[in-house]
Amino acid sequence: MLLITSTLGPSNRYPNVEVMKKTLEAFLHSIDNQTRKNVRVFIACHDVPIESKYDFIEWGSVAVDDDQSYERTMTWIALPDMVSTEGLWKPQPFDYGITDMSRKTYHGAIMAGRWAIANGLKEFWMLRMDSDDLLANDMVAYLEALDVERPEIKAVYNRNCHMIDYRSKIMAEHSYPYSTTCNAMKMKVEEDGSIKNLYYHCRDHTKFMSDVHRDEIPSIERDWELCITTNNGNSLSGRPMIEREKYNRIIKINRDLEERYGLRSIL
Repeated sequence: MLLITSTLGPSNRYPNVEVMKKTLEAFLHSIDNQTRKNVRVFIACHDVPIESKYDFIEWGSVAVDDDQSYERTMTWIALPDMVSTEGLWKPQPFDYGITDMSRKTYHGAIMAGRWAIANGLKEFWMLRMDSDDLLANDMVAYLEALDVERPEIKAVYNRNCHMIDYRSKIMAEHSYPYSTTCNAMKMKVEEDGSIKNLYYHCRDHTKFMSDVHRDEIPSIERDWELCITTNNGNSLSGRPMIEREKYNRIIKINRDLEERYGLRSIL
């Protein structure tokens, strides 16, 4: 099974709430578009911005109950190990968007780990994504095939992905020199209920590839599993117009790409 973790900021912090909703819905559509449906999505958020028709989502709010302005947010101070400690979280002032996203990345991992244990999972894949990006429709099937054909593989990373500017309807092949945000790790629930690498995705995603090599985790590189939306006005990384992105090669949108990422939901 694939468990996907993601994050959302408070709706009142986005420059364009309607664009945030549009890209979020496109992200969820790309999950629903999977050829294999054995997937669950955990979104750490403040408020739930849309009424979703999908039943594979688990929303987890970090909002402080008496603070609807979201000037404060619940933050994990001590992370639970799923065995002997429940962890500790407390209200802290809302910080810059990237810091807030980093805090909620841990919450997403905790949500996924607790769900896995509660539902009796012994092994599962975990993958972290940004909530405005799109997943290739064969990703769940690919990971399930790895379990059978290459059971020794415990991590999947990618450097070559796609990028799309849904405003201009321009698409590109994007080749990073490092790993993107969309990396998968095989998790195992031990007999005592612990999950060794539960927080692995909470590190800098650009180092995922080097981290798994350093830790001697059997891994494999896979291209074209991710489509990044750019120039949408809401990205925390302030992405420019697609023509100005580094490492890009502009390509034509074709039917195969539309089906792969469910692009019709965003164009």
